[in-house]
Amino acid sequence: HIEKPFGVANPTDISYNENKESLLIYSFPDYTVATVRDNEKRHLHINNQLTFTRVVETSYGFFALDRNAVYKLEQIGSNLYPKAMLSDSSGNVYPNLVIDKNGNLIISGKFHLTAIINGKKIYKTKLPFFADIPVIDSKGNIWVATRANDLLMYQVHPDDLSNYLEQKFYFKKELSGFSPRSM
Repeated sequence: HIEKPFGVANPTDISYNENKESLLIYSFPDYTVATVRDNEKRHLHINNQLTFTRVVETSYGFFALDRNAVYKLEQIGSNLYPKAMLSDSSGNVYPNLVIDKNGNLIISGKFHLTAIINGKKIYKTKLPFFADIPVIDSKGNIWVATRANDLLMYQVHPDDLSNYLEQKFYFKKELSGFSPRSM
């Protein structure tokens, strides 16, 4: 039991960025982010009293989720300043995210699967039902299982930003009596 891993009290989120070979630990009670890379750690302070559910670092900077918004965290020195990139008050929720093989965020939601490309461009594709957790397979495809037991696979097209997430497979009737969310 480590009470303060890398000097962070009450860690609430942890992630690993394969592209940067960096570990990130976030604590919302302290509004602190610690990153560890090449045995060097640095602490960053989030300058806003927002409570995030996830904080990650990509090739395009730091990003954070709260229940209904996605933020880009602009770094100035050892401070991070949240700026809302995507906000939805219509009952949509952003429960989780992954970083694709191109360093872009893929965010699941109640109504859409969203990509934030190059840290700037927002691409959305409609989901048939609420999807909690996107995952990436060894080929870089994005898979989501919905709460209605749909299983969808999307192929990423980094050279076609207007069709960045292309739905390739949709399994529903093939999964009768089985929940893909349990995989």
